Amino acid sequence: MLKKKVFIHQNIPYAFNWNINHHKAKLFQNNPNREEFRNLGTYFKKVYQGIIPNDLFNQRGLPRVSQFKIKGLKPAFMTSFSKNLIREGKIKLYNSGSRLPKFVNDVFETYKTSEIAKKPGHEPILKNILIRDENSVAIEIPIWKKIRNDYITGHIDLIQIENNLV
Repeated sequence: MLKKKVFIHQNIPYAFNWNINHHKAKLFQNNPNREEFRNLGTYFKKVYQGIIPNDLFNQRGLPRVSQFKIKGLKPAFMTSFSKNLIREGKIKLYNSGSRLPKFVNDVFETYKTSEIAKKPGHEPILKNILIRDENSVAIEIPIWKKIRNDYITGHIDLIQIENNLV
């Protein structure tokens, strides 16, 4: 079962979706991080109920995480840095035959066979992953953090629980 709540942040709609069945399945597994998963559910419930600081998300002067860019890094450094993160297991590289890219390709194929002229956007792709992938528990999750006397806001596109890790 999906729980959905649409937020308008700076005139951009964000559809928070929470797959409760996937989340509950992860809660009932025998794992050392059950409390963390329960806390995540408490957070999702508050988001679904709209208990978030909407005023922060609609303040034009506040920085958004998506606005941050790292400048001055050479492409060779980025390639080397990325390879190190993959080697150390900090990030995972998915090839086109992996589970998540397959879900993305399925959405593109559906659009193509349905003769929908435009390419699928962010939301149908993420929603397809959320529905079909049992490790996916929520999409478009609003986040905010106070830093000194200011705030930073953003949205996490997709949260998964895999191998007992969020």
